[in-house]
Amino acid sequence: MIRLVMLCAALAMSAQATALSETSGGKKKPSKTKLVCKMSAPALGTRLGATRKCATEQEWATWEREIAEESRRNIDKVQMQRATVCPPNC
Repeated sequence: MIRLVMLCAALAMSAQATALSETSGGKKKPSKTKLVCKMSAPALGTRLGATRKCATEQEWATWEREIAEESRRNIDKVQMQRATVCPPNC
């Protein structure tokens, strides 16, 4: 689930960056944002498969905020379903 969210965010960011580079006419200014690299956890049951992902601090903050919002929505959804399924005296 988290990987899917991160993949969608990465695709959205790359599409936005492509659109910005096309509108700037090819003139790039040097970026002063710091690139931060993090290791992703491998799949459960294996020690292999950890990957390194690099992004700017702003992109990491955006991804973490989106993941937190999705987690909150999922928790709210489960709690609302439980409230409608369980009778008053359970």
